[in-house]
Amino acid sequence: MAAAAGIHVAAAFAHAPIWVPAAIGFAVVAALQVIAAAISVRTDRWRRAVIGLNVTVIAGWLLSRTIGLPLTPLGVEAITIHDAAATLLEIVTIVMLAVRRRASVWRPVRALGALGAAGSLATALTVAGPVAHAEHLHASHAPSFLDDSPAGRALAADPDIHLHGLTADGSDAGTDPTRTLVSPLDAIISPVASQPGALAAASDGAVWIAHRSGSVTRLRLGSPDLAITVDGSPTAILVAFGAVWVTDIANDRVLEIDPRDGAVRRSIPVATGPIAMTATSERIWISTITDGWLQPIDPATGVVGPRVAVGFGPIALDADGDALVVVNALDRSVQLVSTVGDRARASAPIPVGAGASDAVLTSEAFWVSNASDGTVQRFDRSTRTLLETYLVDPVTQPGLGPSALVTDGSRIFVVNNQDRSVRAISIDGTVSEPRFFSNLRASTPTRQDALFTDTGLVLTDFEGAAIARMPISLFEGTDP
Repeated sequence: MAAAAGIHVAAAFAHAPIWVPAAIGFAVVAALQVIAAAISVRTDRWRRAVIGLNVTVIAGWLLSRTIGLPLTPLGVEAITIHDAAATLLEIVTIVMLAVRRRASVWRPVRALGALGAAGSLATALTVAGPVAHAEHLHASHAPSFLDDSPAGRALAADPDIHLHGLTADGSDAGTDPTRTLVSPLDAIISPVASQPGALAAASDGAVWIAHRSGSVTRLRLGSPDLAITVDGSPTAILVAFGAVWVTDIANDRVLEIDPRDGAVRRSIPVATGPIAMTATSERIWISTITDGWLQPIDPATGVVGPRVAVGFGPIALDADGDALVVVNALDRSVQLVSTVGDRARASAPIPVGAGASDAVLTSEAFWVSNASDGTVQRFDRSTRTLLETYLVDPVTQPGLGPSALVTDGSRIFVVNNQDRSVRAISIDGTVSEPRFFSNLRASTPTRQDALFTDTGLVLTDFEGAAIARMPISLFEGTDP
C-alpha cells in the first residue's frame, strides 16, 4: 500500500496542471493508503476496511480506463506502467490481508509480500516519480499527445495514415520535388503570426485565425488588427452565438472570446485532445481526437453536455442545420450525426480512404478528402453510399494530398497540401485546373483550412506563416 501511495503522489503532481480536483483525489487516496499501511502493520482490527479501501481504488481505476470517471473532464485515460503497477500492488495487498489469519499460508506470503513491496516502493519513488510520470497522456502532450492513447496506438499500427499537423513523421518527404515552382502565384499573400491552422469568418467581414503556436489573430481588410496570446495550442476556431470559440489542445479546453476586444470570457474544460469544432442551431460541438468523443457546449451557459462516442481520431467536423458529419481519420471512416439540443445519435461508420482529413455537407451529399491516398469521395447523403471518387492530383500520387474542403454551394474547393494547390470540383464532377497558393515545400503533414469571404477564397499557409487569398474567377477553367 505504501508503494501504491507513492505512485498516487506522482499522479497527483502529473494531474495538477490538468484538473485540480483529480490531483486532490490522488493525494487523498495516497494519504489513506499510507495510514492504512501503518495500521495494518500493528493490528488486524481494520482488515475489512482496508480491503474495502483498496477495492474502491481499483474500481475507480477500472472505470477511468473503460468509460471514464463521471462528472470529470478527463475522459477515458490510457493504461500506463505506473497505474498498472499501483493496481497490482493493491491486488497483492487485498490477497495478503485476506489470508492473514491463515497461519500456514500467511508466513510465506508475508515474506514474499515484504520483499515485493520494498522493491516496488523504490520503483515508485524513482521510475514513477513526478518527473517520470510526465510521460502520462495528459502531460503537455509531448512528444505527441497521441503517443500513449488508443488512438495513438491505432496510428502507429497503420503506416498509410498521416494526421496533418499532429505528428512529426520524418518519412513524409513533402511535396513532389519534380514540380516546377510557380511564379507568380495565383494568390495574394498576407503575412500573419506563425503556424496559422484554422479560420473563421465573422458577419462584419473580419477573418479570425487560430495559430498552433499559441495565438489568435483578427484580420480586417487583409491586415491583422487584433492579436491575442493564448497559453496553449489552438486547433480550431468558430464565430457563432455572438462570440469567438477556440479549442486549445494543449490544455483540453475551449475558450470563449469577446469579438469586440479579444477578452477571454470563459475557459471551459473538455475531454482530452479537442481538435475540431462546429455549430448547430443550439450548440457548439467539439470532437476530441485522443478520447474519440463528440461533446456539446451550451453557448449561453458554457455547460458541457454528455459525451457521445465516435471513432478513432475524429479530426474534422461540419454541420448543416442540426446534422453533423464526423471524420474519423484513424478508423478510415466518417459518421453522420443527428442532434437535438445536447442529444446526439451517430450513424454506423461509413468507410472512406486513408488519412481522411476533412468533410463538407451539402443538401444532397457529403464530401470527404483523404490526405494519405490523395482522393476526394462524394457520398449520397440519404443512402450513405459512395457515388464518386476523384483522384485530385495524379502526379504526386500517393502522398499528402487533399487536406481541406470548402464549398460555395455549387462547387467543392479542395486544398491540396502536397503540391500546395487548390482545385474546384463542380457538382457534375468537372475538376478545374490546379491553382497554386505557395511555393514552400511541406516538410511534414500540416493542417490546412479554407473559407469564403466577399473577396473570394481564403486559406491558411501553415509553413509560410501567411494567409492566401484567391479570387473565384481563377477556377472557371477545367482540366482537359
